[in-house]
Amino acid sequence: MRLPKAGIEVHIGIWVDTADLAEMVDRCQSLAGEFGGVAAEIIRCDPESPRRGFIATLYCAAPWAAGETAAQAMRSAVKPVAVKHRLNDEYLDFFGDPENGGYASLWFNEEEFSGYVLYLVHAAHGGLQLEEWDPGVREDFTLGDDSDLIAKVSHRFPGADLAAALGQALPIAESIGASGLQFLATDGSCEVVMFAVRPVVDGESLETSLRRVGATLAAQLGVDPSAFVLGGTGEDLVGALESVGDSQPVATLHRRTAEED
Repeated sequence: MRLPKAGIEVHIGIWVDTADLAEMVDRCQSLAGEFGGVAAEIIRCDPESPRRGFIATLYCAAPWAAGETAAQAMRSAVKPVAVKHRLNDEYLDFFGDPENGGYASLWFNEEEFSGYVLYLVHAAHGGLQLEEWDPGVREDFTLGDDSDLIAKVSHRFPGADLAAALGQALPIAESIGASGLQFLATDGSCEVVMFAVRPVVDGESLETSLRRVGATLAAQLGVDPSAFVLGGTGEDLVGALESVGDSQPVATLHRRTAEED
């Protein structure tokens, strides 16, 4: 997923101390609507992290006014976020040359605002690449094992409205116990990728695990279980749920490895 290259991006990092994904989504919807969110990432917190619940980063599009330098555009971009949260934008620090790929971060102490803690306000040139990752935390907030399976569910919602897509994706994310979500609104639609960590049963073969989890995933997504197929061989065996059209999510399953933490 790559954000649009035009203008300036404002990255807003928050965390919510809750086990309820819906509560985090609600906070993200509010901020996305207020600051022009075009992308988002939501992650279930690692139990060894000092934070609990969920963390999220909202990526918001900001204009670059004619005649502004990159530094001025970045300062203008973070100002609405700073004003809302009673922060001083004079503490915006620049890293590298703003005209040549540099970025800016606002320094402040983490503080709670309306049910979430703000921990990051960052401005950069547009075009950030959101890299896919496999989460290492299960639905119950425990650390996953290297043998766990990663379910990746992809869907595209009509309309380039991030706040709406956050709400539309929530029932799917809750049904699969998603531990990571990525959203990108562009070109008249919003692409969503959700990741869930599924444990295997001791003594179960990889093929049996894939078939078992695949059947459960199909039921959760409302997909015909006969759409589940296997590919690859041995330790490289993977599973997939294939669907026709855009009305149903598409899912893949593969084994998690230590390198994916």
